[in-house]
Amino acid sequence: MSVHHHVLIGVALSAVFWAGCACRPVCPTVSCVPVPSSTPVVPTLAAEALASWAVPVSGATLVDGWPSQIRRTRDGAVMVLIPAGTFWMGRTHAADRELNDTPRHQVRLTRPYYLDRAEVTVGQWKSFAAARPGVRAIDLDDVADDHPIRGVPYEDALAYAEWVACSLPTEAQWERAARGGAPRWRYPWGDEDDVRRRNGAGAEDGFAKTAPVRSFPANGYGLHDMSGNVWEWCRDWYRPGSYTAAFTVDPTGPDSGHMRVIRGGNALSGQSKLRVSFREGRGRDILDYVGFRLARVVEKEPR
Repeated sequence: MSVHHHVLIGVALSAVFWAGCACRPVCPTVSCVPVPSSTPVVPTLAAEALASWAVPVSGATLVDGWPSQIRRTRDGAVMVLIPAGTFWMGRTHAADRELNDTPRHQVRLTRPYYLDRAEVTVGQWKSFAAARPGVRAIDLDDVADDHPIRGVPYEDALAYAEWVACSLPTEAQWERAARGGAPRWRYPWGDEDDVRRRNGAGAEDGFAKTAPVRSFPANGYGLHDMSGNVWEWCRDWYRPGSYTAAFTVDPTGPDSGHMRVIRGGNALSGQSKLRVSFREGRGRDILDYVGFRLARVVEKEPR
């Protein structure tokens, strides 16, 4: 077959791939090149739900009719599908002495949801700030574009989420995802700390401060840096002692408060704060090493 025929076939396949999409990807930090031969055929309703803000990642599989991974068109971030279901939330080992992550209790999340594979990066934040001149300036301290953005106020994280048609995760969504399908582990990878699997506790893992996102292995759901690198904002108000032993469904935390929940620890955090159940509150005052990743709930059944 001649080169000319190959080109014509490639153009035809690309046209078929984009026929059902409302918009093509605009990725300021990631090159998005569709590969039709390995892109899943998404059911109609799912395709319609994604079309305005995301596209399936090449090679993604279908899970209950939804792509296992998608790429946001505005900032190029890859999101991973987290299944609905029931899990145990809170401290798993009595030897851990934090009191604000007890009692351990069952939580049911009724809808699957997408969560960012990695934390929002400096490069992605620069694109957002250029598009939204009113965003508060952040001292990037000459950090490379592939590092997580840090020092982000909660309100600006919300503004970024709106910009890409997503939201901050609830605390329950964050912890279910961080556990990676393993219900009793202290960390996303197991019960013992491992400097080969996270950026925390200073330079012993090879990075004195933040590391480029995805420098360490993913957890069971394919998510990176759920422990360490930067704290991550959650949508819930923070209140010590807000956990109860009661079974809860789709919890969103207290109705009001003075601080928001942060999760995951950061590049300087010790072992205790790197646990998947550890939780803190943060207000407007101390924002260094606070970043975020985003979520979006699957609202409807595909067909």
